[in-house]
Amino acid sequence: MGELEKAHELYEKLARNKNNISLIHNNYFELLLSLREFETAEAYIDKRIKLNPENLYYLVDKGTVYDRQGDDSKKESYFKKFFSEIKKDDYKTRIVAQYLVKKQMLSKAESLYIEARKAKADPYSYSVELANVYRILNNKDKMVLEYLNFVTKSPRNLNYVKNVFQSLLTEPEDLESFENLLYDKIQQDADNDVYNEMLIWVHIQQRNFYSAYIQARAYDRRKKKDGSKILEVGMISLENRDYQTAIEIFDYLEKNYREAYLYPIARRFKIKSREELVKETFPIDEVEIVIEIKNNAVANQSLKIKSNF
Repeated sequence: MGELEKAHELYEKLARNKNNISLIHNNYFELLLSLREFETAEAYIDKRIKLNPENLYYLVDKGTVYDRQGDDSKKESYFKKFFSEIKKDDYKTRIVAQYLVKKQMLSKAESLYIEARKAKADPYSYSVELANVYRILNNKDKMVLEYLNFVTKSPRNLNYVKNVFQSLLTEPEDLESFENLLYDKIQQDADNDVYNEMLIWVHIQQRNFYSAYIQARAYDRRKKKDGSKILEVGMISLENRDYQTAIEIFDYLEKNYREAYLYPIARRFKIKSREELVKETFPIDEVEIVIEIKNNAVANQSLKIKSNF
């Protein structure tokens, strides 16, 4: 007798005592499915359901029998009825869907979340849960859409979503696909803060700091913002040694925000960017250094005069 058969015999004996069921259920049930004893598995789970009709895990397990048996007709019919009974109950929906994910029945978990979303008439519900299902399925396009759904409804979670994307969108084609999606979204809703913020973030991840600047500037103008996002892009450009872009950004801020709090900041970092650019220019242009020294002197004097007022 093989090891599986020995285990089967042992579990059968243990299953006769109802006090053992909670301890052996998962292993015993999985063993029956592994041995393809589907009739025994169905009879066993029917007995468990009869004794515990509210046990959601047992109800999922019954559908698992049809799934492992390859009986798609029975599986679809069973889950259709099951889902219709629970989809309006948020607690049951979450418990069942999470258990379906654990059982690797991901398409069923997806279907339940979508049905429950429709039942709630809330297009944003279960976004994070669906995003997780799509992550496991490696369907990055749908995953991204669900995270955008989530952060659109809860903008305070924007940094969390950025961190998730930073760890999951690791290939250039991932970022390019996301960029194209965001352009489509912005065409539909140009004033959506989340879409614009994420597009700037994508450009930065691609190290395309000039495009990030153009996007930040356009959004700043349209929404009459205070220039802080443009300044942030400038600082990131400087940190990443894209001095030409940094200089252009700080120059723009200096010219267009003379009365704003960020004017002296932009002026100071424009000087720093020019200094760093000169240092990295080989061979070093001595004339350029002299010009830079004069510019710095004039700028510093200007800042002193402004501060006196």
